[in-house]
Amino acid sequence: MRTRVSFSPACACAKGRFLLRSADSDARQIAPIPSNGLSFPRRLWYNTRMKLEKIQPAAMPAEETFTFDGGTVQGASVGKTENCLFVRSSRRYKLFTEGTDELLFLEGSGHFKWARGEMDFTAGDGFRIEAPGEYEVNGKCTFIVRRS
Repeated sequence: MRTRVSFSPACACAKGRFLLRSADSDARQIAPIPSNGLSFPRRLWYNTRMKLEKIQPAAMPAEETFTFDGGTVQGASVGKTENCLFVRSSRRYKLFTEGTDELLFLEGSGHFKWARGEMDFTAGDGFRIEAPGEYEVNGKCTFIVRRS
């Protein structure tokens, strides 16, 4: 059963317990915190559709294989090849997909956000995002997006 964790302060309960909701219903369940402290899952379901996972992505294409137009898109230099985008952004870049995106951040730091949350990143981080809808990458950074 998929479980999403609510991180709001209201979910903290007495005696070291957290309220959890199942992704398939709004029924609340109580789960104990492990005795060695909090352990966070590697996968988080922020809503019933989107799944976010921190990964080490497979090899991405080199920058030289991307075709760049002379101008900018949303203030960023964007290159394309097959199912990948190479983005050199100075501030913010919005993306939309109903499928799966793999992001690899090559340079810079910042955060990316979507309708139900946000996540920090630094150079070298990789993420798999399934069915996010619209999301945006904020910060001066360079990244590659592989779509499937």
